[in-house]
Amino acid sequence: MPLKCTRKLSRVSLIFKFTVAPYSLADVIDQFVEAMPHVLLTLNEHKYGRPRFATAALLKIYLYAYAKHLPVTGRQLHQLIAETPCLLWFLSPDQRVPSYRVLDRFRVDPAMDQLIADALDKFHQLLLDQHIIDRQAVFIDGTKIEAVPQKYSFVWRKTVTKSNQRLVANGQAFLKSLHLVQINAPAGKENLAKALAIAAKQLHHAICHLNRVIAHEKTGRGGSPNKRRRRALKHDLHVIETNYLPRKRQYDKYFGGFEQRNSLAKFDCDATFMRLKEDPMKNGQLKPAYNVQIATDKQYILADYVCQRPTDQKTLIPFLKQSRWIFAHVHYIAADAGYGSEQNYGYIAAQKHVPLIPYTMYEKEKTRKYRRDPSKCMNWHYNAQGNYYVDNHDVQFCFWRLGTRTDHQTGYTRHFAYYRALPGETPEAYYYAHTQTGRLRQIGVNATWEKQKAAEQLALGIEPGRGVYAQRKDEVESAFGVIKRELGFRRFHVRWLPHVRRETGLVLLAYDLRKYTKYLQKRYENQPATA
Repeated sequence: MPLKCTRKLSRVSLIFKFTVAPYSLADVIDQFVEAMPHVLLTLNEHKYGRPRFATAALLKIYLYAYAKHLPVTGRQLHQLIAETPCLLWFLSPDQRVPSYRVLDRFRVDPAMDQLIADALDKFHQLLLDQHIIDRQAVFIDGTKIEAVPQKYSFVWRKTVTKSNQRLVANGQAFLKSLHLVQINAPAGKENLAKALAIAAKQLHHAICHLNRVIAHEKTGRGGSPNKRRRRALKHDLHVIETNYLPRKRQYDKYFGGFEQRNSLAKFDCDATFMRLKEDPMKNGQLKPAYNVQIATDKQYILADYVCQRPTDQKTLIPFLKQSRWIFAHVHYIAADAGYGSEQNYGYIAAQKHVPLIPYTMYEKEKTRKYRRDPSKCMNWHYNAQGNYYVDNHDVQFCFWRLGTRTDHQTGYTRHFAYYRALPGETPEAYYYAHTQTGRLRQIGVNATWEKQKAAEQLALGIEPGRGVYAQRKDEVESAFGVIKRELGFRRFHVRWLPHVRRETGLVLLAYDLRKYTKYLQKRYENQPATA
């Protein structure tokens, strides 16, 4: 008991002796958190029971730890707090060091969703009030961050689909064979797992009935037929309980976790296997990861969006919808060619923004070789009056029909006008009008896509759009470089998508406060000294 009291007194005295320099990272974090509304910092507190650790103190500790590249696992951070005066300074004098359970539970608490969102909003408003950002343009990009490290085990949709099809066929045949032993089980065509469970219950009742019959019968010559029947039923029940039913339930669980993905990790079903830039073995190995999207202005991160899609193209619209108020007064939205699509261009234009997003073939279509290539339909002669194209072999492509293509994941429909070649009268014209398989050649033209491409070429080719897009690499890539290199955040420490989003919010807020601290320090150093 005296040892415990002595340690507490020594820690309190250390807090009183330690001072924080003005405009230091700890000072900025402390002032920022203390300026937040008190209601936000008491979201998870109760009126009764033991007093909880102060939300503000725990938030300061995590922000400082992430910004300084300190260990952020519960046990390591608990030990680090007791040894670091700056972290102890965040706690009140009468407060003990929080345990690792308190630290781990705080980071994944559902109340963190609103707390982090409001903190980012407050920081955004702070930057606007001080005219650090102007919201003329917002730069968007994404990166893949590896999921929490554990056993390297994965599940692929294609493999599970094939195994499930074989299991369904074998299971239905097995249920049909049970009729030979007088077990009237369902066929299992609609729900195989439910049919197997019913069959297992019927087999169990039949075995129990045979046990009662066998207990009162006398053994005769040649053995008991009831015992032989019971042995067969036990075998069927064992097959259902150890093979068919567990496998079917496991496959159904996998299908429920796949959603629109093609893979998932067993230890974190929300993580998708992706190809990361960090490849130490240089063999292109896929790893479980999350796709983190950010929007920056003057290299400050204004919003984030964590998703399970490995590609960036289909993440833009959900990102813009989630952070609608941030993009409300933005003029330009800049991103790389991975985001260029007809659906994205149409949505951004509908929101009264100007997209600075090159499409996939933007750079190639500007080359002299591509513009002079006679085999490209964009270089063919088009007769607007007759609505037909003429290629480099004088083959005429007349309007044939209208068609659509629908994306099964997003439901977006693209409209095409198809043109079919007219067979010529000469053998040479007939040859160029047909494919190698003997079919007439045809082309599909998307008028909406062509207009969007022309508008994007104009926006990226002249000022001020060209100058704004040139800042994209310095904006987003620099932020990702600092997060991965200086903050050392290349891997998540929690699992499941909601928890990952909360940790991402803490990391990005720590990055913003770290950058804002450097801005204050530079301005403080440039101020003239007062007498």
